[in-house]
Amino acid sequence: MKPTKADTLKRVFVIDDDMDVLTVLEILLTMEGFLVNTHFSNNELHERIGLFKPSVILLDSDLGSHKGISICTDIKKKFKDQKIRIIIASNDPEEKQSALKHADGFLIKPFNIIKLVKKINSLLK
Repeated sequence: MKPTKADTLKRVFVIDDDMDVLTVLEILLTMEGFLVNTHFSNNELHERIGLFKPSVILLDSDLGSHKGISICTDIKKKFKDQKIRIIIASNDPEEKQSALKHADGFLIKPFNIIKLVKKINSLLK
């Protein structure tokens, strides 16, 4: 069955290298009505995004040797026709200015799920 426009708009892809964070976010965002897919590394990232076709990506700013801003730039280039919105999440508030040059949103970790849901919904409008 082909996804409806509503299904497509509610697709959130979460990228983080902490499996516990991925599990919690998947549960909470699913409870909030989003269709969620998670990924824990930079490996096969483009393939997974291409298959899932998210509207929003929540991206950890530090995936070991890969930085969120660099990954964000790569995703925006590769999927420019899909207009994927990207939120970078970081422990460092000083990353906000540079992150927002590439991403559509920024959140300080740890963040409140209500704040995250509001941010996602605002990007989907």
